[in-house]
Amino acid sequence: PPPTAPPPTAPPPTAPPPTQAVIVVPETPPTLEPTITVTLPPHVPAPVPLASEGYVLAFEEVHKTSKWVLENGSILATFGPQIKTVGIAQEDKDTYDCESNPTLESCYEFHRGLDLHADSGSTIYSAYEGKVVAILDTPNEEGLVLEHIFPEEVIFHIDKPGTTTWYTLYFHAANWNVQLDDIVAAGTPLAVMDGEHLHYEVRIGTPCDLQDSIENPATSCNTLGFDPHVHPLMSLPDSGVGQHSIALEILQELDTDASGDGIVRVSTPATNPNMNKFTIAIINVQTGATRASFKIDINRRIGFDATSLDALDTIDRSNPFLQPLPFDATQDAAWQIDIIIPGHWICPKSAEEEIVLTAEDVWGRFKFVAFGLGSEYGANNDCPIDPNA
Repeated sequence: PPPTAPPPTAPPPTAPPPTQAVIVVPETPPTLEPTITVTLPPHVPAPVPLASEGYVLAFEEVHKTSKWVLENGSILATFGPQIKTVGIAQEDKDTYDCESNPTLESCYEFHRGLDLHADSGSTIYSAYEGKVVAILDTPNEEGLVLEHIFPEEVIFHIDKPGTTTWYTLYFHAANWNVQLDDIVAAGTPLAVMDGEHLHYEVRIGTPCDLQDSIENPATSCNTLGFDPHVHPLMSLPDSGVGQHSIALEILQELDTDASGDGIVRVSTPATNPNMNKFTIAIINVQTGATRASFKIDINRRIGFDATSLDALDTIDRSNPFLQPLPFDATQDAAWQIDIIIPGHWICPKSAEEEIVLTAEDVWGRFKFVAFGLGSEYGANNDCPIDPNA
């Protein structure tokens, strides 16, 4: 019989899709929790969102479709007050060695970005769709700047003009995969790390910081009159570990020890250090009247002197302030910070009053802790003196 015809040749295999960034986040963005997650006693006022907090809603939409900027990166340093534990402190604090002996006085700084660790040469990805507006390639700066658009105008400060633009900045980058004016999607490879950490920033309204407008008033692109940095975690998807969780731990109740100060320690998971606001109030338990209150807002620098970088990096002890703890990123540790409530700010003490501290994350989710000011804490004449008075 004639030979059997050979079987038809199989079609060539389909080429695999291009490699994409491995995003360690849930496929479906989690539903954000309600703003109020606790039942407050009648005398404790709930946090009231400011009219200028529309930027929070805008970033809630952004982080639903954003991408992580590194594969398998870990957080080395978060946004806001920190104790610098590597290298040399700022010039105005001499050349103190913060790596060997980090101290509050010599190594405190307001960190306006997020430091992420990964191997040198790791690919850096765009967090969100946008346009490449700057490529920095100087001995002092290596990085990229992308411009992004909010769906509608956002008011960041109630007394400042609104904006529809925001920016992501990627420092310590090299070997660019993009060019100036390129339009990129979220998750697009931008460059590679030229060291073992990426400094990632988010700015609202302008890519230029406040210091640039102070030093170059005629040419600076910052004409808004405020420092535009906000917490970078607002632009990134949830990590799937400890989203929006706040853990409050009372380290020391108000007493009459040597300092006379009250200390409350706040901690979050190391994968999600997103604390933002702290409100400290002295409230009469019987009447609900507030004798004194103080608000700290890291994103908008409320409770800080943000007129310059030097001022921002200096602690004001006249009012409640934040005392960060050194963060050890090599262990499965928590991010922690102490809220210091000066004894002179608390006085005069009354058995009918209590201190109420409310802590909020960047999304407005909060928890609170309260403790009384009974007679066991000492008489009024035991009040410490304001060191700045």
